[in-house]
Amino acid sequence: MSGHDEFPVALERLVALGQSPDVNIRPVLLRVVVDMFVHKAHHAPADLKQFEVIVSHLLDNADAEARLVVAEKLARHSATPPALLERFIADRESIAAKVYAHASLDESTLTDAAAWSPAEIALAVAGRTDLPTGTIAALADRPEPAISRQLAANGSAVLDRPIFQQLVRRAKADTALARLLAGRAADPIDLAPLFPIVGPEQRQAVIEAARRLELGRRQWKRLDGATAETLAHMDRLMLRGDREAFETALAAALGTDGQVLGALLNEDSGEILALALAAVGASPEQAARVFIVGDPRIGRSVARVRALTHIVETVSTHAARRLIGAITGGLDEAPRRPAAGSAKVNGTTRRAEPGSLAETSPQQRRDLLPPRPGRRQA
Repeated sequence: MSGHDEFPVALERLVALGQSPDVNIRPVLLRVVVDMFVHKAHHAPADLKQFEVIVSHLLDNADAEARLVVAEKLARHSATPPALLERFIADRESIAAKVYAHASLDESTLTDAAAWSPAEIALAVAGRTDLPTGTIAALADRPEPAISRQLAANGSAVLDRPIFQQLVRRAKADTALARLLAGRAADPIDLAPLFPIVGPEQRQAVIEAARRLELGRRQWKRLDGATAETLAHMDRLMLRGDREAFETALAAALGTDGQVLGALLNEDSGEILALALAAVGASPEQAARVFIVGDPRIGRSVARVRALTHIVETVSTHAARRLIGAITGGLDEAPRRPAAGSAKVNGTTRRAEPGSLAETSPQQRRDLLPPRPGRRQA
């Protein structure tokens, strides 16, 4: 008997067996019929109709475990009759989830499931490899952490920048989500709000990205009298060992919440402290004193003092202030790449001159102007 004839002939035989009053044989028949069906990629229309009738009849007496197994197998097969998929969708959530995870479904169905279905079904949708843009947006709006993590972990899902930033805002309170986003960020600058959470490599990439973005706006600038006095006051507080008062003064100079900043300044790496000092215009010398006197964890290591001082020396006040804003306050303060062909001058967007730094791509800017250590600029 040829392979072409095997399936319909076998179905006829199984139909006869299915008429038996012995219900114990029906779970076996269900598995056999389904396994035979999924073994072939294509089926004749008449065979599909007969298969639908047989499986529907056998499902009437199948338990939940058997329906779950069958639902997953048939959801993965492109020729499964729609009526069977609809039956599984109407079943309990765990069974319906198999259809939403694997079956060929239109965008409207997927987006509706992503927006309105129970979490288990939305979670199944978030793991698909063919997510449309509208479905991704609906999933990103879901409040459940597991769905956000599944979406971030799905390497096939294309997360545009607004959706990525939306997930970043949520990830500030979700370390697992933050790590997943850090692993897929196309532009390190988008991870600025997650600076306290991500690892050393991502932190370095964020600082480097911010530094490069500010290369086109650096200008030599003297500190005004009020800023110089503020820095001198902070210097005196640190030298007399009043760390709490120093942190209060630093927060006031940055215009940020003292409690939030204080908790961040005491993290082990010292990098947030370095960025905060850069943001208020501290000199490398003053920063080194802060590192040596204010934190024994840093002061004991000459290499760490030098590395942190290098951040203060090479990250502009403007870049550091925006990074601190992103770290302490939210994504809105994160540095952004300028739009192609435009540049901001004194807060106003102006057309860039041909060949200017603002008109070049991020990669071209990196190639043309590599960061160089030197006196920090505002």
